[in-house]
Amino acid sequence: MLRGNLKFYSYLCLNIMSVLSKNRRDAGSKNKFRYCDRTASFSVVPCNYGYSVTLKGYDPVTDSLAVTDKDTTLNIALSPTKYEVTFVVTDGQDSLTGAQVIFAGDTLITNDSGSVVFNVIPGQYGYIVGKEGYDTLSGELTVAADTTLTLILTASTGIPDLQQAGIKVYPNPSSGRFVIEAAEPFIDAQLRLLDLKGNIVLLKTLNGIKRIQINLAGRAKGDYILQIRDKEHLFHRQIVIK
Repeated sequence: MLRGNLKFYSYLCLNIMSVLSKNRRDAGSKNKFRYCDRTASFSVVPCNYGYSVTLKGYDPVTDSLAVTDKDTTLNIALSPTKYEVTFVVTDGQDSLTGAQVIFAGDTLITNDSGSVVFNVIPGQYGYIVGKEGYDTLSGELTVAADTTLTLILTASTGIPDLQQAGIKVYPNPSSGRFVIEAAEPFIDAQLRLLDLKGNIVLLKTLNGIKRIQINLAGRAKGDYILQIRDKEHLFHRQIVIK
């Protein structure tokens, strides 16, 4: 009886399950292999076979193939499993429509029910949530399953935008070097610069100064969120590094 070699190639350490077709006398029997060298080999007779490739944290791949009297090689790529992360934004009583949610490198706007949904792979991510007239909220979230996060935004008692508050940022866009200048000295204020994943890339305390030079040369190009918080207000401004 002729035999062919069936070889699986994949990019990860896999659990590979071969299920023999009903055309075989021993149909329904299973051969389970665990390999971490990204390859699994089977010696089988020509026939139709079903197969399943699984790995925790990745979407399974299930299919079938016909093995002839020639060696067969099958390349399989697994895709990381993604989970739904739902943000529900309220003011403590009512849903907030039109709030901006920055999470995992994407920016979405809340719908009429005050919610947005992201699909992401497992990991730890930062988030930034804001809406005109409300203080910006930021934090971190570890994703290991479908998750719903309800956030309450507090109505701002001050002016949320730096420019309206008399705080200048120039040049903007910049190459990573820019100046922050206020009309009056900062008193016990905190400066934070966040990327669009919510990660803090710069953190400074401002006290008794009106002008500060920032040097982010070498940082990745793109958009950042500048926040300055004092005892009464949280001001923010979008910063662009070219």
